[in-house]
Amino acid sequence: MPVSLLKFFTRYSDRFLSRWTVLALDILLVWVTYQMAQFISANFQWKMVRWAHMPQRVGLITLAYTSGFFIHKSFMGVVRLSGSKDFQRLFLATVTAMVILIPIAYVIPLYSFSRVVLVVHSMLFLIVAVGGRLSVRSLFLSLQLRKSSKGSGVLIVGAGSMGRAAANAMKQEARQFDTIVAFIDDNPSKAGKSVNGIPILMLSKAFNPQFLERQNVGKVIIAIKNIPAKRVKEISSKSIELNLQVKRVPPISNWLNGELTAKQIRPISLEELLGRDPINLSYE
Repeated sequence: MPVSLLKFFTRYSDRFLSRWTVLALDILLVWVTYQMAQFISANFQWKMVRWAHMPQRVGLITLAYTSGFFIHKSFMGVVRLSGSKDFQRLFLATVTAMVILIPIAYVIPLYSFSRVVLVVHSMLFLIVAVGGRLSVRSLFLSLQLRKSSKGSGVLIVGAGSMGRAAANAMKQEARQFDTIVAFIDDNPSKAGKSVNGIPILMLSKAFNPQFLERQNVGKVIIAIKNIPAKRVKEISSKSIELNLQVKRVPPISNWLNGELTAKQIRPISLEELLGRDPINLSYE
């Protein structure tokens, strides 16, 4: 999910999900769940639903539930931060509505209130209303987690054996915030293909700012055998311009027992960034 969605959600959630919007949605939910309760009580056959005096029944139910909402202020909380107290208010509002409606079902039989329907309706309303709030909270928390793990996407430069080894090493260590987004390869014939479900892209497409933001990319790993120093410098410089962390897979001769581990994938050195061999100073 794009990081920009988090900014939009957190900036406008209070505006679009204001207390009055929540109240209106809860009232709409009262109507919808009441129809569902009627349908269930009629053994899922619309022909068996008692349509007589339906507008009057819906009006009284809406009035009763709205009274409960206002008495217990169930719509006053911030939906994306809903907790046990908010759910308790919803429960009390529903109980209040039932206290109002059940006597009416006895006093005004003209409207053909079914006490079974009222009970089923109250349960349905609570389930859907609480479930909706939990869904919004879950979405917000997942977006927050995505923001906190900004830069978890990884691009691996090189779709050959070394690149695949780097991908396997990262998967085996199961780093929870690292996700391999794509391989990068200069060979046009490989572009558009995939390795174990991971797409292979050309450098120009992978380093597109919109793509990087959408995929939450924060790291680039260079994993090519015998790559020229000039090419390492080009890739590193471009990565740094895009605020990406650059790492490199060591030569196969340095792997432990011939196997690569994620810990061996190290940040790019200054010499590699400058595109020249290291300078050893002698003080003798």
